[in-house]
Amino acid sequence: MISKKFIFGGLFIFLAFALGVFFLIRGCLSKFDERSAISPSLLFEVEGKPVIFSVCRFEKTTSYSQKGNMVRKSVNVSYSIQTNDGITAALIANKKIKSVKKIYTVVILGAGSNQAWIYYGQPQAFDIRTLEKTADIDILESKNPALKNKFPTESRYYQLNADGSQLFFTAIDGGKWLINTQTLLATATEIEGSQNNTDNNLTTLNQHIKKNKDAIDSNYQHNSVYPASLYREKKIDYKQLSAYQDLFFKNRTALYATRDSLYKLQIQWSQTNNDAENQKRKLESLNRTGLSYEQMFINQDTMNNKWFGLYSGAEFSDLRDRFYESNAHDETARRNLFFGNYLNSNKSYSYFDKDAVTKNSESFLNGGLLLNKKTGHPLFLKNKNAYLIVFKDQIGQEGKIQLTLAGIENKKEWQLSTGLTTWADWKYSGNRLFVWGTDNKDLSSNEVNLLLCINLENGTMTSFDYFKNSIRK
Repeated sequence: MISKKFIFGGLFIFLAFALGVFFLIRGCLSKFDERSAISPSLLFEVEGKPVIFSVCRFEKTTSYSQKGNMVRKSVNVSYSIQTNDGITAALIANKKIKSVKKIYTVVILGAGSNQAWIYYGQPQAFDIRTLEKTADIDILESKNPALKNKFPTESRYYQLNADGSQLFFTAIDGGKWLINTQTLLATATEIEGSQNNTDNNLTTLNQHIKKNKDAIDSNYQHNSVYPASLYREKKIDYKQLSAYQDLFFKNRTALYATRDSLYKLQIQWSQTNNDAENQKRKLESLNRTGLSYEQMFINQDTMNNKWFGLYSGAEFSDLRDRFYESNAHDETARRNLFFGNYLNSNKSYSYFDKDAVTKNSESFLNGGLLLNKKTGHPLFLKNKNAYLIVFKDQIGQEGKIQLTLAGIENKKEWQLSTGLTTWADWKYSGNRLFVWGTDNKDLSSNEVNLLLCINLENGTMTSFDYFKNSIRK
């Protein structure tokens, strides 16, 4: 008879062997697992400190085959959300999230009311402090019963406004709605999500111009044409006709003055609208992720009646004295910081005094003035009286992006290497710059594995590796 001790011993050995095989297989598979952050991440301020919210994609390998350097694999994809300390880069919290349907993409909608809004099978919002879900279709329908079964299931129908206070969406029946991101209450609207206040003001102004035009026509008909016909028919005398004519000219003078003011205002509003549209397009283009290096900067700026430019000697020689936003394209150029007087012109543009500029001695390979994604203008630190300048350590695609804070008094505060050949994204807040990029050769360029938190006061940097899910030493 076989003893129980023998049976249990055999089972233990079998289980140990099975677990060993499992962990061996899992260990072989895990080297092909991939983890990356979806760009863009969102930046918040919580209790006076920067906090970064990210959505991470995890590909867990279930099987693979390898032939030479080519690897084919099957993966299970899952998503998680996490927050990182914007000063130390350390992980604060993370949480796995689920979709209501089988879907392989996440869209970052934006930040608002201390909530991170994403689209993952449906619009979802998460409290930045706790990562608890604060909104999805079920929650929104419970707050707005009239919208039950009216929420679309495609991300393109949702748009968060710039300050994150309202979520605009088009219902499945074509109705337009605005959701207050704090109360989650919806109100019907006729305004398209892309419209702005300038559009609305211009529409109202055009309505006033039409009313004024109608009033001018009415005045002409009632106080000029009609009295003249009455006079011809001898139904009124000349004295009465003169009274009508006096009233006509008095009204016309007032209405023409109003018309001229409205037309002047229309021109101003049209220009404002054009400027607003140009600025909007500029910011939309700048706030895309994965920009090329040359799209990250421009090479001249104006401030307090001063002109600043970052050019090589040859580039400056060919430069026109008329100011315009531009960036230089010679990757081999070593550029110096020039500054001089910015002069107003009686023409439709302004210019700088090209013959009276000062050149700093420090030069930067393929350098430029880093742009602020919020404003579209170069990042200038007033307390340091200095620009943030990006440049390369060598020519070619392998050149890594360097960052420096360079003062106009020929003083360079600090310099550091980001270790990245391109940036997926960057954000500026207060005295800090946050940079996202990829330096892991196992990932493609649109899969972000690195977060850099840079202190602009002293040039120190901390970093977090999304791939390894840990601080990088």
